[in-house]
Amino acid sequence: MIPSLLLLSTVAQAADCPSPVTMAALHAELAAAEAAFGSMDLSAFDRHHAAVFDALPCLSEPVSPADAAQVHRVQALAAFMAEDRAGTVASFRAAASLDPSWELDASLAPPGHPLREQLETARVLPPSPRVDLGATGALVVTVDGERDAGRPTDQPTVLQGLSASGAVQHTGHVGVGEALPAWIPVGPSPTAAGSEPDRATRGAKKARAGFSWARPPRPA
Repeated sequence: MIPSLLLLSTVAQAADCPSPVTMAALHAELAAAEAAFGSMDLSAFDRHHAAVFDALPCLSEPVSPADAAQVHRVQALAAFMAEDRAGTVASFRAAASLDPSWELDASLAPPGHPLREQLETARVLPPSPRVDLGATGALVVTVDGERDAGRPTDQPTVLQGLSASGAVQHTGHVGVGEALPAWIPVGPSPTAAGSEPDRATRGAKKARAGFSWARPPRPA
């Protein structure tokens, strides 16, 4: 399996996929990761989070904005457990831009939990600047399930390459400041002024080695 590297970027490699993955299978792993976080089961969260990133490059169906939002929310939980506040806020920002009505369930974070504060911080941020992906050859590239959206520079994104007929060719998660995947035939996208790659993306293995469980604060 792909190691659970928190804000790991994925690039679709068809040869690495033993079989196509359906959206239903991805949804099951995302839901299982959220449930494991709610029950504070670190090993289960780690396992299901890794399974999500095994599944992404092998998806056989298009990603919708709602699907991308759920991926970003699980990434926010992973970043939170790695004590990466910037990564948590960035992933929540991406999720909130796609699904602004979503509310953090009390099973994931009770009132007063620091995860709620980081979600609220993300919600009040302005929309991220975007850059045009430019010419992408024969591929139709979607950004978080949307066509012709441009890549956000200050938050992660799920990119997907479709054929002219709509068949899925590639899927990948790209962190803040990361270059575009090789299957997009253009140069690296610039980052917005003042932004930099996510801490967990720059030093994922180091962050994983120091992975810690952030428990909710005790009630007063």
